[in-house]
Amino acid sequence: MYGGPLILPATPATISRLAQACAEADDALTVIPSVMPAPPMPFIPAEMQGQIVIMAAVCYVVDSAQADEALRPLREIATPVMDMVQPMPYAALMDEEIPFRGHPVAVRAIFGDHIDESVGATILAGLNRSDSWLQFVQFRVLGGAISRVAPGATAYAHRKSPIMVIVGRALEDDQLAARQWTEELAAALYQGDDGAYINFFGPHHSDRIEAAYPGETLARLRRIKATYDPTNLFRNNDNITPA
Repeated sequence: MYGGPLILPATPATISRLAQACAEADDALTVIPSVMPAPPMPFIPAEMQGQIVIMAAVCYVVDSAQADEALRPLREIATPVMDMVQPMPYAALMDEEIPFRGHPVAVRAIFGDHIDESVGATILAGLNRSDSWLQFVQFRVLGGAISRVAPGATAYAHRKSPIMVIVGRALEDDQLAARQWTEELAAALYQGDDGAYINFFGPHHSDRIEAAYPGETLARLRRIKATYDPTNLFRNNDNITPA
């Protein structure tokens, strides 16, 4: 497989074009872009650290002979700041250093249906309003195999939502300010989808259970909970109570 970071300049146009390229990619290509200040990582030159860029994690799992053509639309969005996408085993991709590993963050995840230049400008304006060393807006274009399963088939019911957006900021400086910043920027990026994704809940999001498991999905999970854990023994989590 091919994998690694692709770092692009962060402008409203490049953010929008990258989202479009992700939506048009085949199922074998996964790209997770994070718009953020370039973190203090060994492979990033010191003079670049702190500049807002798009750090895209790339994973392409088809025969390497097809890789250049599959990755070409990403590389043509703009001249890459750094291009470290290369052949590697999947395990090596998972071993890559994560800049915020070990650092608690305030986080807010929402679903949306588009990322155009206006959305890109909102992302950059939000990042420029904070001087935290660690802040990011990550987006994941969904669709593909996810969208080919019925929303009611599993606990994950948001299969028709095209995009997930995750806003995060380090809690190390001012926890209240960090949470307020994430909430305000997520609100500015809101596009009418009230869904939430449980894996990106923070400690203050227990009131969003119905957003994670809407309607009949939550009712079904509560019935299952009543069958297997009627006393709610397993409750030290984002809890689903027994019916």
